[in-house]
Amino acid sequence: MTRRESKPRLGEYVLVARLSDDALGTVYRAIHVREGRFARLRLLESPELPRAAICRAISRTEPVARKRSVHPPGRRETLAMADGKPYLAWHETNGWTLDAVLESAYLRGSPIPIDGALRIAAGAAAAIEHVRSSAAEGEPGHHGLLWPGFVTISRNAEVWVRGFGLATTVLPSLAQPRLTSLVGPYVAPEVRTNGAVGEQSDIYSLGVLLAELLCAQPATVESPPVYQPDDVFSEDVARLLKTLLAEPAARPRSVRAVRLRLQKLLEDCPYERSNADLALDLDELLKPENGGRPIRETVAARLMRFPDRPGSRSFEPGATRSTWALRIAGSVAAVLLLAAVDLAVRKREPARSVHPVLQKIVVSEPSETVPSAPALPAAPEAIASDSIPAVLDGPARQPAATLRRSAWRALRQEGRLAQVWRLRAALSRIAAERLDAADLASEPFREGRLWENEGERLLILRRPAAAGEAFERAAGLYSQAEDLSHQERARIIRVSLLGKAGSPPGSF
Repeated sequence: MTRRESKPRLGEYVLVARLSDDALGTVYRAIHVREGRFARLRLLESPELPRAAICRAISRTEPVARKRSVHPPGRRETLAMADGKPYLAWHETNGWTLDAVLESAYLRGSPIPIDGALRIAAGAAAAIEHVRSSAAEGEPGHHGLLWPGFVTISRNAEVWVRGFGLATTVLPSLAQPRLTSLVGPYVAPEVRTNGAVGEQSDIYSLGVLLAELLCAQPATVESPPVYQPDDVFSEDVARLLKTLLAEPAARPRSVRAVRLRLQKLLEDCPYERSNADLALDLDELLKPENGGRPIRETVAARLMRFPDRPGSRSFEPGATRSTWALRIAGSVAAVLLLAAVDLAVRKREPARSVHPVLQKIVVSEPSETVPSAPALPAAPEAIASDSIPAVLDGPARQPAATLRRSAWRALRQEGRLAQVWRLRAALSRIAAERLDAADLASEPFREGRLWENEGERLLILRRPAAAGEAFERAAGLYSQAEDLSHQERARIIRVSLLGKAGSPPGSF
């Protein structure tokens, strides 16, 4: 019987697995011996890091009691020495680091949806604001080294920021090639010039992170990626991004002001999505097997994936009957909720202003031939602020802010209708699949699949009106495929019965 190889140990941590290595050290998955919980531990040793400077920084912070939370409550990090080695450790959050998220986005060319990018940036700003407002003597009041590897997003889309206190030790060595390529793009130009680390440099770093999330392109030391807005709402986001990346005097006055502005944009966002949608987006983005699948997928669409027939293999390996029962119950709840939303929308709209998508519900008559689908109408051009018609209130026009809010409300309404048609298309597809439409009526079913995928693509491009029409067409084609499958099944049964009636006795 062979002895199990013992794991290396560093102070109170047992190093379980080595995860990554870069210019800021080596990251391990570890277990805290006394608390018995998993943690991530970054060993701050690399040829680029000045060991003496890191040890001095740790000696200054160790006397300070860091027992309170950094952000959010219940999570803390430890910057300390053990066995003569400097390290940074934090509780494992069962999520992702932002550098891994961005790397996957670069590879797939899929920007994070605009509301998700705003949520991540707002969470990072809140973490820095919390530390600034509660810093004790000897602790840094700013970050100074806001690099994506220090930003963690949990499975429920909460955001933590790590690495406070390392800027003064790392930035003097920024000329090292590996450090320059790793953290240089996120360091403000004035810091690279004169080392002026402060709140304004953190604001610049937040702007670079937001630009990368919106563009799915890596930043360089020369400049961050350029974000191209395509509607009224994204134009406001682009204006904020421009101020974050401006000269220090033109940036917002504080991290708190940035966080409030990001939250205001989220409140005005016409795309009604939640933290759960962001978590699903990130989960789909980082799954290796999903290299070709669309990034966006709502909770309802995910819950509606259940087996086509009894005895068939589950879509997700290891799913149990109780799991599917819970998912089906969640699907029914989602259907009822969206039906209620659809009913409320219909009641609020006057009859003459019904959305054009709902004016022409596709009802296909069963037939042997499948008509070709008409081309999608061109999507409306992005709403520009100067193209909004003037609404008069007495002799004066309404203010521009009121007009922008009206445009946002219109986009929000189109988004709701698109989501209703998206759910109808998904339910029609499931009904068709249960009748083996993919085999018995392959042509309309395949065409419906193409239109449904087109609708998903248009949603990602934030064109809800065109997406709604695509989902409407997909729902009609799925219904047609379901009718054709009924006919084909009936024909097969009739042929089978006739064959049995004409067969000699005793034959099968």
